[in-house]
Amino acid sequence: MTRDGKTNTHTRKTPPPGCCCWCWMQPGLPPDPVIATAMHRSATMDSKATINKGNFLSQQEDFHPFIEALLPYVKSFSYTWFNLQAAKRRYLKKHEKKMTHNEENKCKRDFQNENPETKQKWAARLLGKLRKDITHDSRENFVHCISKKKTSMCILSNPDQKGKMRRIDCLRQADKVWRLDLVMVILFKAIPLESTDGERLEKACFCTSPSLCINPYHIQVLIKELDLYLANFINDEENQSEKSHNSTRKFSKTIASNKVFSYDFIAPTGVFTSSELWSITQGKMKWKG
Repeated sequence: MTRDGKTNTHTRKTPPPGCCCWCWMQPGLPPDPVIATAMHRSATMDSKATINKGNFLSQQEDFHPFIEALLPYVKSFSYTWFNLQAAKRRYLKKHEKKMTHNEENKCKRDFQNENPETKQKWAARLLGKLRKDITHDSRENFVHCISKKKTSMCILSNPDQKGKMRRIDCLRQADKVWRLDLVMVILFKAIPLESTDGERLEKACFCTSPSLCINPYHIQVLIKELDLYLANFINDEENQSEKSHNSTRKFSKTIASNKVFSYDFIAPTGVFTSSELWSITQGKMKWKG
């Protein structure tokens, strides 16, 4: 009804399908094509601006000062290790059996030979996740701790809902989460720990917040009697192999074709030897200039 009592035959219509704006602004009046086109263009530009802003913020996050300061200290071994563990789990889930030694060794070489840009992006994303899990007051201290070896201060992480240390996924679409302290010692100290090795870690006596501190220099790896026992065999076997290599080339080739250990009751399952771990874990990532 209008003010003069007449019935208005025009009714409000719904906007055309796919239209991003309310083109029919007044009841009874057809849409102005010029106005409708302008509003459509404006909405489209706003949408593109939002997408571009999102990409810009994502790029900004990848090159946050926190990340840039810590990237040079990430061990190259960490990229290979995290990806190798995930590849072994995927293989077991798909084939219902473990990788053979040759298959695992091939995976290891592939990850080691990955281009530096891919490794850099992975490390930047992981450092971005870690930054969010570190309390605001501890972030700057963490950078000083890693870059300047100021190891005395505790680096506190944000607790989970139960007040315990958080767990994060270290790869995209990962099926396994890692406790933050495990991630730290692998990332910055290149210690080959698995996601279930949390019980092997202990905080140093001078750590004042052992339940939430993730300072890698406050984290100690517990060594049991069996570890020391096996370490003696590793050292003895590698020393003998080195002597054999220097004395007789033919005998050295025979040793190299066998397992790392010649003892029947010791069966190594990994693809890294102790000397190899020592050499490659000392290296940091080479970044794209």
